[in-house]
Amino acid sequence: MVDVKVDEPDVEAGLTQSESELDETRGRMDDDAPASNDPRVAEVLQKLTGDTREDTDKSSTHVKKGRDASRNIGTADEEGSARIGDTTPAATIDSTTATNNAKAPALTASQVSAANQMQAQQQAMAQQQAAMLAQQQQQAMAQQQAMMSAMNQASATLPTPAYPPGTIMVDQQNLDALIAAYQGGDTTSASLGASDNVSGADRISVEEVQYNKTHDRALSTGEVRSTIDSALDKAGITDPAAREKWMFVLEHVSENESGDNPSAVNTSDSNAVGPTQVDGAPANSSRGQWQTIPSTFAAYHAAGTSTNIYDPEASAAAAINYISDRYNVGADGQGLEEFYAARSGGGYVGY
Repeated sequence: MVDVKVDEPDVEAGLTQSESELDETRGRMDDDAPASNDPRVAEVLQKLTGDTREDTDKSSTHVKKGRDASRNIGTADEEGSARIGDTTPAATIDSTTATNNAKAPALTASQVSAANQMQAQQQAMAQQQAAMLAQQQQQAMAQQQAMMSAMNQASATLPTPAYPPGTIMVDQQNLDALIAAYQGGDTTSASLGASDNVSGADRISVEEVQYNKTHDRALSTGEVRSTIDSALDKAGITDPAAREKWMFVLEHVSENESGDNPSAVNTSDSNAVGPTQVDGAPANSSRGQWQTIPSTFAAYHAAGTSTNIYDPEASAAAAINYISDRYNVGADGQGLEEFYAARSGGGYVGY
């Protein structure tokens, strides 16, 4: 007979410690989750944090299951011992023992075997759940550590004083490597500033970006459409069907990003950091009718357009180049339907 013994105090102590570590991990993710001003990097970090949080929640579930399993095994062991006692299988009971036990029904060999089998199965289940718990904890912690290690290795030694405490300045090459490691692929063609791969793009430096507001009102529907039409020319979009799709999508984005106002600037979201510029807004603020940040506007600047981020045509053309590269939109407009659907189904989502 297999006699399963569970040291409940030790098990409880171990599980309680595991719960405490998981709570600490979850707290660190909530309080100190890495962030970025760039949408692509922010998306990667959000996914990493989400995956880690999901693994942590799974680990917490396994901790609870492990505690229940250990308690059930202890209870089953006590009940089994009480039922079986010191009963000897029927095949080995002698006449004296049979006489002494005549008043109490003895368990048969098959009953003893069944009880032993049940206890063995419960023990195996506990061991399996303990192994799963350890694996989940290890994965959650390893992923969190890998994320923080990658960010630390990619960051500069000292952040620029103009940015808030905790800002991590990341070299472009290291940033591409971080994104590639998470996405499991080559990000050369999709990295920030990958305007070399976009038809009609003419990359400029951020220092060349100008901040001169050109309008004091929102544009009319006709003006918006005329601006988009001109920007499509500058971005090299010639296919009639593609232009029609772009027109529809860019009108939607303009309305929701800026209310069709070329002079719009967002000074309240996470992008709004850095030294104040001549327009009175922080350096990295989203600006213009299609609300690009300066680094994106510079990287995806369209040839033949001005370097003024508030210029409606330049803003629209840079947005076209960015969307084409970021969301793999084809020359025929293939992919714009998915882009639009993701931003209109349950309320507008930024791009």
